[in-house]
Amino acid sequence: MSRVRCRLLQCLCSLLMVLMMPTHAAPLPDALNPVAQTADWTASWWQSRHEAKLAEVRTRPPVRVVMLGDSLTHEWERDHPASWQQHMAPLGTLNLGFAGDRTEHLLWRIQQGTLDGLRPEWVVLLIGTNNAGLRRDPPTLMHQAIAALLQQIQQRLPDARIVLMAIPPRGATPEDPLRQHNHAVNAALRPLADGQRIVWLDIAPQMLEPGGHTGAAYLPDSIHFSAEGYARWARVLLPLLAR
Repeated sequence: MSRVRCRLLQCLCSLLMVLMMPTHAAPLPDALNPVAQTADWTASWWQSRHEAKLAEVRTRPPVRVVMLGDSLTHEWERDHPASWQQHMAPLGTLNLGFAGDRTEHLLWRIQQGTLDGLRPEWVVLLIGTNNAGLRRDPPTLMHQAIAALLQQIQQRLPDARIVLMAIPPRGATPEDPLRQHNHAVNAALRPLADGQRIVWLDIAPQMLEPGGHTGAAYLPDSIHFSAEGYARWARVLLPLLAR
């Protein structure tokens, strides 16, 4: 065999070995990587709440509305039970909000069965303010994360319609950096709603005073809702759920 042919054969073998080597995909961004919540302040309750909600599905009457999210959803049932009983409980609503959650935690919960066995008419999805508060996840990444959540929901609940909530105003003034960040995120998220299977709902007009300042009566810390804040949310949400 000539030296040229030997050299060519060696090159081909080397190339084949490279092609056969295992490849390692780039790690997913945090917002897209399903993980359980690990913040210290959630250690005493987060996993037990997840397990309790899984058990609740097996024992409660049929669920017509599922609400998925973070503290903005969680606190409606936990901290304002009278408002929850007035507005949401009569609809057969299951509250799957977990304080502190970001998109990756909700992805984990869905993959771990939080929607299994459910056949709701509606899903209300409100998630993302903690992605902004902790990491300032950019709008393009948030679009991908919310799109992934919508895909997971639709795979498991193909007959349900979805209310995709805009991230509510954060910060006391329009100039607040987190307010501006979430405004850009919402602009990226809105095209995910087609107006049919996925309906967009922005409650900023219900939560802001003239001039764009958050109303102390309904957003007392410029993030979380008061009982009046939840009543304002219900005022625009319930007509959608009645369709």
